[in-house]
Amino acid sequence: AFFNVFRILQDHRDSSLWVVVSAIGKTTNQLEELHSLWRKGQLTDSSWKPLFDLHSKIAQPLGLDGQQHQWLTIWKELTQKAQQEPVGHFDQTYDDWVSYGELLSTSMLSEWCNTQGLKNQWVDARQWLTTDERYRDARVQWEFTQHQLRAIPPHSITITQGFIGHSGVSTTTLGREGSDYTAAIIAHCLDAEELIIWKDVPGMLNADPKKFDDAIFIPQLSYREALELAYYGASVIHPKTIQPLQSKNIPLNIRSFIQPQNAGTLITQ
Repeated sequence: AFFNVFRILQDHRDSSLWVVVSAIGKTTNQLEELHSLWRKGQLTDSSWKPLFDLHSKIAQPLGLDGQQHQWLTIWKELTQKAQQEPVGHFDQTYDDWVSYGELLSTSMLSEWCNTQGLKNQWVDARQWLTTDERYRDARVQWEFTQHQLRAIPPHSITITQGFIGHSGVSTTTLGREGSDYTAAIIAHCLDAEELIIWKDVPGMLNADPKKFDDAIFIPQLSYREALELAYYGASVIHPKTIQPLQSKNIPLNIRSFIQPQNAGTLITQ
């Protein structure tokens, strides 16, 4: 996955890019379990091992297994939280804990790309994505978010986290399909030329390809058609992602990171 992302970024490096990245694999599920154990007072040293092993096995071939790397600093910050008593209600501390999946993955990707000559800046989404305090399904404060986004110094490649934000009090998350929605928020606020979402399918299809061998690829859709498909269960895109793009007529391209040379599905007015 890291090599796929690197190749895609190289192919698009002539553009000014904002890159939104999710957590690795089942990290969010594992963080949910760790948080639940912590809230119950049942967290042990051995509880951390599967999640640490997942990240360290990826870090090693990337040359990021030394003590000085940012992802390990972020990891230590998370484990230090476990030494403290829970403060705040369940949903509030839940958002704080699960946000570390995206912080870990993006710090690894950013540092590795820099070592490979693909220079980029890493930006913590909690510094710019302002939300209310509706934890686990936070609503964007659009005016503050746009102001803070536009204040970030421009760079050829900026890597940030999907799914997470900040209420001004503590970390929040945007709920289901939060990373795609984050990308649409950035596109809207910065008047992007295009949003590309990279998936493990060739684009939008008329059925789930995991269930139907004869699912048909759809090369082009209107926003309205895409919203209807999403509303009736097309999991490749969430309705929340389309709305910020539709309001500014920003094209959405859904493409395959397995076949990045293919055009994918284009969603426009």
